Amino acid sequence: MNEYKPGNKYVLLMTACIKPKNLNRPSFRIDPVVRLADYKKALDFWLAYDDKRITGIVFAENSGYSLDELMALVKTRNIYNRTIEFLQFEESGRLNGVHYGFSDMEIVDHAIDNSKIIRADSILIKTTGRLYFPKLNRLLDTEDKMQYDFFADSRDYKLGKIEKRYLVTTIFLVKPIFYKEHLYNVKWELPAGKASHMETLYFRIIKSLKGYNTKLGFPCRVDPVGIGAHSSNNYGSFKKRIESSILFFMRKLLPSSKSS
Repeated sequence: MNEYKPGNKYVLLMTACIKPKNLNRPSFRIDPVVRLADYKKALDFWLAYDDKRITGIVFAENSGYSLDELMALVKTRNIYNRTIEFLQFEESGRLNGVHYGFSDMEIVDHAIDNSKIIRADSILIKTTGRLYFPKLNRLLDTEDKMQYDFFADSRDYKLGKIEKRYLVTTIFLVKPIFYKEHLYNVKWELPAGKASHMETLYFRIIKSLKGYNTKLGFPCRVDPVGIGAHSSNNYGSFKKRIESSILFFMRKLLPSSKSS
């Protein structure tokens, strides 16, 4: 089990792809100008997020698109003087039919390898970079108390013929040492056919571990704000908020994941 050290600092990792390629299905949000606007809005939100526990932000992007507008935003909007780091690389050639989660996992791997502000004693908050989470502070309050090695929301139930077993990977918290030991480079299990999606692969790995302080299932709602890239759904719409409320209520009634 990873040792928790007093004074750990939270680092927010925004995974980003401004100009997507190798898409294996049509996307409603493929225009890089539109996607860049999403990332700017999310970054602006996090720069102004009033929680001093977040000491750094890493923006990691894998398409090579210009980050000048994002860097300019930091110069004028970093009101809490957080340490901001931009990382950029070209994504690997992804095999046809492999889920786009492969690229997201590759971004996290790259950030773990190359960031100067993600340290062994940090707690990493991984987010899908176009989205933001106004109630993130609720998760940090829980993490402060419980000191989880890995903390994510999940769907883990069977109701008749309906079965859901996966993590919600738009946001999760993880200690870098734990990530390096159990999740680093597992992306290659997707093209190897060992899992279909990032969400199911992570779920299977975390559920199989013993002796670690992990939690699959958030104790409170931490809804995202933004537009889904592959669905065009507005997470803040009335419909999505009602769906989120129902799902959260259902999870309270159905068997859920437990800490290991």
